[in-house]
Amino acid sequence: MRFRTTGRSTQTLSHSQLLRLIGVFSLLLLGSACEIQEPVMPAWAVELNLPLAEDTFNIGEELINDSTVVCRGADSLIYIQLNGELDPVEMNAADFATPDIDTVQSVVLGNIELNNLEALNSGDITLGAIFPELANLIVPGLTVPVALPDTVITPETVVLNASDFVGLHVVDGQLLVSFTNNLPFALGPNSNATDGLAVIVRDNRGITVAEVFFDEVIQPGNTLERTSSLGGSRGWLYAPLEIEYTLPVPGVTFNLNESVFNNASVSLESELENVVVDEASARLDAQSISSSESFALDGDTRIREVVLEDGWLALSFSNQTELATEISYSIPAITSDNGEALSGSIFLDANGSQNLNLSLSGYRIADPDVQGNLLDEISVSYTATTQSTNDIISVRATDQIQVGVFLSGLRFERFTGQVTEEIFEIDPFEERDLFDTEDFPSDIRLSQANLALTLENEVYIENMYVDLVLTGYHEENGQVTDSVVLAIDDQQIQPGHPGSAVQTVINLSGREVADFINILPNRIRTTGQVRGGGNVEVEQASRVRGSYAFETPLRFTIAEAAYLDGEGDTVLEDDVDQDIRDLDPENFEQATLTLNMQNSTPLGASVRLLITSDTSRADMFNFIELDPNREFLKESALGAANTDPVSGFVVTPENSTVELSLTREEFRILQNPPFKLAYQVVIDATPGEVAIRATDQIRISGLVRLSVMIKE
Repeated sequence: MRFRTTGRSTQTLSHSQLLRLIGVFSLLLLGSACEIQEPVMPAWAVELNLPLAEDTFNIGEELINDSTVVCRGADSLIYIQLNGELDPVEMNAADFATPDIDTVQSVVLGNIELNNLEALNSGDITLGAIFPELANLIVPGLTVPVALPDTVITPETVVLNASDFVGLHVVDGQLLVSFTNNLPFALGPNSNATDGLAVIVRDNRGITVAEVFFDEVIQPGNTLERTSSLGGSRGWLYAPLEIEYTLPVPGVTFNLNESVFNNASVSLESELENVVVDEASARLDAQSISSSESFALDGDTRIREVVLEDGWLALSFSNQTELATEISYSIPAITSDNGEALSGSIFLDANGSQNLNLSLSGYRIADPDVQGNLLDEISVSYTATTQSTNDIISVRATDQIQVGVFLSGLRFERFTGQVTEEIFEIDPFEERDLFDTEDFPSDIRLSQANLALTLENEVYIENMYVDLVLTGYHEENGQVTDSVVLAIDDQQIQPGHPGSAVQTVINLSGREVADFINILPNRIRTTGQVRGGGNVEVEQASRVRGSYAFETPLRFTIAEAAYLDGEGDTVLEDDVDQDIRDLDPENFEQATLTLNMQNSTPLGASVRLLITSDTSRADMFNFIELDPNREFLKESALGAANTDPVSGFVVTPENSTVELSLTREEFRILQNPPFKLAYQVVIDATPGEVAIRATDQIRISGLVRLSVMIKE
């Protein structure tokens, strides 16, 4: 580019000068069109949580002495509760271990490839050796013309010795026959040999290996090749090879002298190509054999995924071939904690053996291809690489390397899978001195009673059942005067999760339960079993804990609202996260109080929660005068649980989650501990009679969720 000056001369700008000039123009244009603004700093929302205390209200105990309660019937005044524990059933992942596995696998040599057999060459076969009669026509020092009619010359058989094989049992391959004509005349089809030059290859037994024809004219100095397939029914091929051949000469006249007679020649070469054998006595190339073998996981346990606490894998290698071999193994289903498959390699001498012992502690077993699949067998991949041999050896395709696989002592740290059925015994357990029957009225027989069996299950077994036998004894002065047996069979348990127990409550009522209590048992013995099958998930020290409660239902009506006061709790500074305590009020966005409530009673109610920073407040349930600067009250309704229309007992609890907004001022109280909190449950008056059992209760817990804006 050129810019013209005021004079007549021109000046050329360099590339760097041009770029600087463009940069100046760009800055001027930008400066005229844009304004510089203050940068906007990034901001994002963060959620913080503050759990509040949980409280449980056992309604029967709370209402039995309440003046608003009116009881009906003689035995409804008797509120009995007999509690006891079951001996815990502990289930380890080790309980589901598979039996030891002892199996033998084979890496079979298979068909052998021979790709580097040396070519077998006849060397130069002179005209004098082929046609010795021509010697009679030679005139020393002269070249004489010789005329030959159409003729066929049959030279002597050529023997080709092989240095790299003795015998081959050929499955597949090719025999390449090359013929080179260095005679002073052409060879090819004539009237006596219309197929042209014929070559027959036989092994040392005289069995024909190949027969080929050169049906075109082979001019002096030219080489032609023919290929014949091997294998099929031909079977064995033994060295040395013998070659019979005929030389058809079309009528020709050529010049003959001593040099031509002694030096003109033909040659034949035989080469085995792409040969595959299933048995051989030969010098072998290195072979690579890949094999995948599987062994079944026996027993009633099917693995989806396990982590091994302990276990051993023993591999015993026995090389039953004449070939020194390096063998590599990989077990994709068994992986280390970094996800790598269990693998390794070992070198075996010809006819040698080696043993490996591998610890499986910390390893994982799972389907390597489809996550979550049930694993019925484990595959082992082998790659055997043989060494080439300097000497001729004998091998068969059936020769093999045997691998003994012994998987033993497997103990699972974590197990997920499937089982047919496992039985876990509940050890006998006794509770004594259950209650004092001295003041119990002797003229009252209970007509109805309830047994609540509560199971806390940390084990995930898809189909899980409990069978339990409770034997009650009435003793006086150490002597058993009466006894009764109550059998509980085939009761389903809800599956739990490792580290997170799921509760199952089994309620039984009727004459058998009432008769159990009517003997006034002061000693109860429990035995039983837990049965489980189907899909399973279990870790170390997962337990099924159980308790039972015999109770007589309290039947009553409530004339007016009944107030049940909770125990209350004090939240200290260490209970509140530092991020909440240090929060800048400017970053506050919103806060909510979530009340999680479970009502296992047939009673409607409302729940109140008082939070106050006045830790000296004595009466936490006086809501008439509240100081808004120091305390606040939240309230929510709670519906009754579903009941059985016949017995009046609760069938399924009523679960309710309520979210209540918190103002900035209310949250400030939570931000500055210590503070006190207490729940109060207000039971609604009932339109008729209700039945309360000892297990009927109301549970409440709270959680404060805070959303704050963080600015950089």
